[in-house]
Amino acid sequence: MTDRESCLKITETRMDGGSRVVLRWNAKAGKTYRINRRPDLRQLGYETVATAIPGIEPTTGYTNVVNGAEAPRFFYWVELAQ
Repeated sequence: MTDRESCLKITETRMDGGSRVVLRWNAKAGKTYRINRRPDLRQLGYETVATAIPGIEPTTGYTNVVNGAEAPRFFYWVELAQ
């Protein structure tokens, strides 16, 4: 049975200390997630910055360490890996 109230979405994004991008999303235990990013939504390619992140309910988080100048130049998304 599917849960109509269940959806994968980023619930928090913030800069932490100027060189870290913090992402939090609603996750499910027993699932794994991957984080992707790209600097321009018009480009075809993207970079996977993390894989096999275990889901922890109710939210899971990931911190991506970046050069402070490049941090606001990326679009991030979370993908269900399993």
